[in-house]
Amino acid sequence: MNGMGGGMARRRRTTASPVGLVLVIASVFLIYKHGWVALVLLWLFVILLWAAFFKKTQCDVEKENGQGCGNPARGRLRACHLTKHKRAKHDDLWAMLRLQNPASRYRIMWAQPRSGYGRKSPQLEGPPLRLMHPKYDACMLGATVLGAIAAAAALGVQIISLR
Repeated sequence: MNGMGGGMARRRRTTASPVGLVLVIASVFLIYKHGWVALVLLWLFVILLWAAFFKKTQCDVEKENGQGCGNPARGRLRACHLTKHKRAKHDDLWAMLRLQNPASRYRIMWAQPRSGYGRKSPQLEGPPLRLMHPKYDACMLGATVLGAIAAAAALGVQIISLR
């Protein structure tokens, strides 16, 4: 007992992911068929996807004081819960590809000084936020895209060769 009137803390139960099961089945199949190249590319792609979108990390968008945001984020290509940080990360990732974020068109359309309900719409305050490690984020994005293309091509070639 912790003296606060409560009992023992409950443990969270984790359940097996169906994605994990599919990966194990695909791996066993590729090992059985001696598809080593496809197996390696599949696992490289999985690891890159995990690091880009699911790994526990920090937001790392530059704050007003010049330091990186320390809020938790899921994946190197994603930002924390703050809308400003999500927008900054998405805008910078699109800018690295020398493109404009497609969502910015809708953001500009709805960001008017006053709405029909009498409440003020959120306005951007201060200078635009930047990424703390833009080259690293660009490499992660590029590696994820190239890994996806390589894994799909290798799996396609492997499936065709199994016939």
